[in-house]
Parts: sequence; C-alpha cells; structure tokens
Amino acid sequence: MMWRVLLLVAAVGCIALGAVGGAGATPASPFLGTWWSVDTSDGSLEQLTFGADGTMFFRDDSAHACNGVAALALDTGTVTGDTWTGSGTASLRCPAAGTTLSGLFFQFTLNPDGTLSGSVGPDLWTRTRP
Repeated sequence: MMWRVLLLVAAVGCIALGAVGGAGATPASPFLGTWWSVDTSDGSLEQLTFGADGTMFFRDDSAHACNGVAALALDTGTVTGDTWTGSGTASLRCPAAGTTLSGLFFQFTLNPDGTLSGSVGPDLWTRTRP
C-alpha cells in the first residue's frame, strides 16, 4: 500500500514539473524542420534541422574547418522573435578527420522572404533542398 502512495506522489510530481518546464519553454517555430543551403565558398551542401525542443543539428558535406570532409554539430538554443540563438558551446565534429572544434556559436535569423541567414557567412538557408 505504501509503495502505491509513493508511486502516485512521484507521478503527480513529474506531471507538475513537466507543466512548469513546458510553460516556460520557447517554441522553436518558425524554425522547426529542415533547412538547406549551398556553401558559397566551396559549393558543398549544408543542412540544418531544428527540433521542437530548441535543438539544432548541423551538417556540412565538405567543411573547411574539417579539411574538406563532412562536419556535424548539435546545439540547443532559444527563439526570441525571429532569431534562434545557440548555446555558444557547440562542438563541430569531423568524424573522418578525427577532429573536434569546441565553443562554436550558432545564430540564425528568419528573413522577411522566408529564408534564414546565419551568424557566419553569406549563405542563405531555404526549406528546399538544392
């Protein structure tokens, strides 16, 4: 009997904490989903995917920072108005090169024409894969 009471109290506590956490969270929309870009410096394909929880996945098929091999990064950020701002502590991994670059800052702004601009470089991101 006592374990049922403890289980019920734990369940109610989890629900209450989830409601508090969800109420203060900033939704990722209008960033939610996958975006594409062609790196203007080398023509490589780049991908951004934003999750509903503020997460971001980045991939560059041929990153300069990785000596021309694929790069991957994960980050978590917040949305304020038309800007998604990352943690500033993301790491760019270059699996084929066996290297990692730490402390990267990602920020993306939604433009009036529906494209995204990043904090680094002139690349524009669209919902359409090139």
